[in-house]
Amino acid sequence: MVAVIHRCHTGPGLGYGMVCYCANPGMLSRGRGRSDYVPIRTRRGTVFQKGVVVMAENFHLGFMVHDLAHAIGGVDRGRRLVPDLYDFPAQSRPRQQFHIHDASTYMGPWDIMSQHFLEWRQTPPGFSLFSMIRLGYLRPDQVTLVQPGVTALVRLSALAAGGPMLGVKIPLSPERYLLVENRQQLKHDQVLPASGVMIYEVDESRREGWGQVKAMNADPGAPNFSRAPYGVEGQARLTWTDPRLNVAVVPISKEGADYLVLVTDARQARPGRRWPGTWRVCPKVRIMTSGALRSWNCSGADR
Repeated sequence: MVAVIHRCHTGPGLGYGMVCYCANPGMLSRGRGRSDYVPIRTRRGTVFQKGVVVMAENFHLGFMVHDLAHAIGGVDRGRRLVPDLYDFPAQSRPRQQFHIHDASTYMGPWDIMSQHFLEWRQTPPGFSLFSMIRLGYLRPDQVTLVQPGVTALVRLSALAAGGPMLGVKIPLSPERYLLVENRQQLKHDQVLPASGVMIYEVDESRREGWGQVKAMNADPGAPNFSRAPYGVEGQARLTWTDPRLNVAVVPISKEGADYLVLVTDARQARPGRRWPGTWRVCPKVRIMTSGALRSWNCSGADR
């Protein structure tokens, strides 16, 4: 249920302050850090126990989509399945003026659950692979599993466009894993500040608002994750490597809106490394390459 409060105009420092919020599961149901669908009894005695979103009349579309995702996602064992991905401590910190990106310290605008919009007059950004999975918008066969230390070559379609393969999941522990996606500036992602391969570290043991999902940032010096993607189109960096996890993610080439991405162990991801000529990847996609991967640069792979 969506309730729009007629003639209610609010915002930070003005009136109530919250333009939009998810009441159920959310503000009505939170007690000691837990969420649930609280039963609501109407004046006529009807019991309603589903999602409720409350909005002021001056709401932005990004607020509505964000809070509807909470309501649609539901709860499991006291936790919202589609959580807030912004920084709760940063959001609650006193300040003279609040900017929409002040609390998006973990992943910037790469998920509407992190940042509701970029500019007031623009449409909001889309969901990341994490939220798309939680919302049930992807089939299981659209995300391939690659164990740490294993080498796989995956052709990723743009997340916003859809396709046979949209993501890679790399498990690290029962509650920790990496997600790899291809984000392009098209459809509902057209407002994103850049395009390329995004990598996220997910830790489901963390509380909501305390960094459950963190984006790896190809250019930490750029503001608000504006150059976070990795890629072969002039991005700040091509290769993401973590020796501790023994994982490397290397975007090799771009074909249309698709990205050819190599996932391998960190020791292999160094300049000049030569590779066998044939790779077989996820069940629905086969990519054959001949020759060698000569270097980690925009030249890509011999075919």
